[in-house]
Amino acid sequence: MSNTVILVGGPDTGKTNFLARLVAHLRDGSGSLKATHLPDNIQYIEDALAHLMKGEFAPRSHNTTGEVSGEITIDVRFEDHAEEATINVPDVAGETWDEVAKSAEISQAWLDRVQGANGALLFVRVLSDLNVAPMDWVNAPKLLALAGPAEDFALPTQVMLCEFLRLLEENLSTAGDEAPRVGVVLTAYDRLDEETRAKGPMAFLESTFPLFAGKLANTTEVEIGIFGASVVGGELADAEFKSTYLDGDIVESGYIMDGTKEPVERVGDISRPVSWVLRYPNTP
Repeated sequence: MSNTVILVGGPDTGKTNFLARLVAHLRDGSGSLKATHLPDNIQYIEDALAHLMKGEFAPRSHNTTGEVSGEITIDVRFEDHAEEATINVPDVAGETWDEVAKSAEISQAWLDRVQGANGALLFVRVLSDLNVAPMDWVNAPKLLALAGPAEDFALPTQVMLCEFLRLLEENLSTAGDEAPRVGVVLTAYDRLDEETRAKGPMAFLESTFPLFAGKLANTTEVEIGIFGASVVGGELADAEFKSTYLDGDIVESGYIMDGTKEPVERVGDISRPVSWVLRYPNTP
């Protein structure tokens, strides 16, 4: 049976740019993980790659369709392994994942996608403007009385992440003898200062999203791996870095901070989180 990895994450969590960079790696890179089949219609990935090639990130999609209208599937194989695996990307925007988390309800079409996977990548973007901090409960009652209906309030990001993880815990396929793996990918990792980056992605989660970090530490239904990801390797807003980046090769840019290693390991293989979820050897 082919293993399937599903990509999960709310709006502005970096899924599209990560996926575009991953496709470039699978198609043209020198890593051990290779694409054996790419779908004919991956226009939005090609568009995202075109943005990255110009030294800019793909804009966030504002498509808010609530149902799965399709999906992108990428078949991959690791070196000489005979068995192929599939990366599954449901064709919906991050806002739809948000609605699933807020309502704790999921349509059958969505449920089928999650239950058909036996591993997942869960995306979190560091320092995103859309990240919602926990409510200040000292002043909250007064604010709630003034602000109106409860549905007008955004769900704190770490609460939403806990809900995503619960969904994956309860629904990922457990057909094998081992627990499903969920790789938590912190995108835009290069936006953190050098000292924070060096401490590793789990330390960032513990300081920024302590509720979610606590749930990760106490999860038993799935195996958790924490990764930091930079698809370009630096700040494109920095003119000097951007010039160097544009002079280079996109498949040689970017890095992964692998929190499954002790100490945390920095590697240039952008497919490392996928390989880990699929239980392939993590090679440099």
